[in-house]
Amino acid sequence: MKKNILVAGFLALVLGAMSLNASELDLKDNMLKLNAELNEVQKGFINDDIKHINTSLVALEKHSQDLLNHKERMMEKLPDDIMHKRHKVNKSLRAAREIEYAINTIRKALATNNGLSEKRSRAQAQGAYLDIVNACFVCHNEVRDTKRAKIK
Repeated sequence: MKKNILVAGFLALVLGAMSLNASELDLKDNMLKLNAELNEVQKGFINDDIKHINTSLVALEKHSQDLLNHKERMMEKLPDDIMHKRHKVNKSLRAAREIEYAINTIRKALATNNGLSEKRSRAQAQGAYLDIVNACFVCHNEVRDTKRAKIK
């Protein structure tokens, strides 16, 4: 009897903690998730697996738009002590637009050759991938308030 109560209590605790964590993922966790999805796109390019690229793009697009393209959500996720918060949220909106455009460019380049050779079409898609990476770096560099770490 005690064992059943303990097991039920433990399950209730785990489920409660999971729902709490799911609704309150912090910015760092979301960024790590986006990084993992971006790495999956890169893995698809390295393995020349268009199906894997497209599957990874779906996840990257959904999560990047969910996180970066909502002013109110980003305002909540940025630390309270960050300076010029509203301005920095606008940087995330711009990054979301650039990521979405690059994702569409990758899809178009991989779906059709647009009169380009396969090699050039692939290079166009890979260039758009680098545009996503660049949008991430630009946003990170402009939003972070920390000074550059000095090498001793």
